[in-house]
Amino acid sequence: MFLQPAPALPPGVTYTEIAASYFNVARRSDGAVVAWGPSNSFGQLNVPALPPGITYVEIAVGTYHGLARRSDGSVVAWGSNAFGQGNVPSLPPGVSYVEIAAASNYSAALRSDGVVRAWGTTSGVQNVPPLAPGQRYVGIEAGLNAMAARVEQPWDVYCTAKLNSLGCTPQIGASGQPRASLSSGFVISGSSVGNQLNGLLFYTLNASSNSVPFQCGWRCMSGAVSRTPVRNSGGAGALNSNCTGVFLIDMNSFAAGAAGGSPDPLLSQVGAVVRTQWWGRDSGFAAPCNSTLSDALAYTVAP
Repeated sequence: MFLQPAPALPPGVTYTEIAASYFNVARRSDGAVVAWGPSNSFGQLNVPALPPGITYVEIAVGTYHGLARRSDGSVVAWGSNAFGQGNVPSLPPGVSYVEIAAASNYSAALRSDGVVRAWGTTSGVQNVPPLAPGQRYVGIEAGLNAMAARVEQPWDVYCTAKLNSLGCTPQIGASGQPRASLSSGFVISGSSVGNQLNGLLFYTLNASSNSVPFQCGWRCMSGAVSRTPVRNSGGAGALNSNCTGVFLIDMNSFAAGAAGGSPDPLLSQVGAVVRTQWWGRDSGFAAPCNSTLSDALAYTVAP
C-alpha cells in the first residue's frame, strides 16, 4: 500500500469530495479536481483542464481511470481507456448528466431525462435494463462487476373506483413523464369504462388525497376541483353496451394549453402535486348515481 499526502491547498480552499482506487482523486471547494498516487503509467493523474467559468461538481474513479462531472452538465474521463471506459457518450440536445459512477474498467452516468448510460468493460454492465412506461432512473451505483440503479415511477394510483353499471371497474393509468419542459408525452388513461361515453378528468393541485362520498362512489381528492375538456371513450358497439371504452388525455399537452380547456398554471409548475380521477356519465344508473368514477392517480410535475 502506498500512502501519500494530498496536494497542498491554496489559502481558504478545502477538499469537499474524495475517491480512491490505485490512485487518489479529490475535488476542492473552488471546483478544481486534483489526482495523485505512486504512478501515472496510464495518465490517471492527468485531470483535464476546465474551460473558463466551469467547475467540477462530482468525481468517481475506476481501477486506472477517473471520471468527473462538470457544472455545465458534461462528463470527462481520463487515464486508462483499454476497455473504452473513457469514451463518454454524447448527449442529446437539452439533456445533461446529473450523476456519475465508476468501478474497475467501466464508467456510468445518469442523464437528466432519466436514462442511464454505461460504457467500458464487456462484462455486461452496459446492458442497462429497459424500464416500464413512465419509470425513470434516479440514482446509480457502480460495483466491481455489476451496477445498480434506483428506479422511480412518477405517479401513484390510490383510492377505490366505483363499479359501473356493466359490472366493470374503471382503472386509471398513465404512460410517459409529467414534465414542465415538455408539451406532450404524459398520457393519463381511464380503461374498462362504458363504450361511446363522454367523460373528463377531475384534478386538484397540492391538495390532500381524502376520499369524499360523491355520486354513490368516491371523489378521491379534497379541495377545489378543476377539470379537463370532455373526452369520448370510443369503443365498439351500441352506447354503453360493453366496457371497451378508454378515456385518454395528454396532461403535458393540456398543461401547455394545446389540448383545449383552461388549464391551471400550476400544472406547469415544477414540484406541483397533481391528483386526478376520471369521471363520466353512466346511463345504467339512476340519478344521482348516473356516473362513472375511476380510482385516482397522483403525480409530481418534474422539470
